[in-house]
Amino acid sequence: MSMADIQNLFSQMIRPVKNRIMLAIARGVIETVDDSEGVQFAKSRFLAGEIREGVERFQNFGFTSNPPADSECIALFPGGNRENGFIISVESRGVRIKNLATGESCQYNSSGDKWHLKSNSDLEGLVGNDWNVTVGNKVNLTITGNLEATFAKLKLSNGTDELIDLLVQELDALIAEPFIVNKATFIALKAKLGAFKV
Repeated sequence: MSMADIQNLFSQMIRPVKNRIMLAIARGVIETVDDSEGVQFAKSRFLAGEIREGVERFQNFGFTSNPPADSECIALFPGGNRENGFIISVESRGVRIKNLATGESCQYNSSGDKWHLKSNSDLEGLVGNDWNVTVGNKVNLTITGNLEATFAKLKLSNGTDELIDLLVQELDALIAEPFIVNKATFIALKAKLGAFKV
């Protein structure tokens, strides 16, 4: 048997294994997502004309998302079995937040809303037209109790006196109450708050 015959025989022997390895990892495009179960299932396109329904999509604990149609994905098919795959990563180039600095992270959606954790410890948020939040590392905002009721009464804006005005109104209401014994304390606090106005 010649060396060429041995090489040919060896190639024939390993071809099934090589094919299974080649089919074990695939790049695809998500068409639709079923998010109604404990794990997501996606209908995805892989090889030319290969459409797989019910491909499980694994996500990291504590975070979940529902990617838009035409998002790209990477899927694994154990043993090269294309009937039993699962998606391990999804990317949507059209909506991904770009130009992050090294060490930064950002949570975002397809509408452009985002929470951007910057490398200087600032948090920048943009949620629809209602929220535009930038919090530096020296600001500590703690909200307890009923969040819906709190946000219905509280509005924070950069560069205006809305929060101070709200607090002054609350102090005025307290000072007007007949049962307040030491009104001077609240009057002094109101004056201090007024000094913060730009």
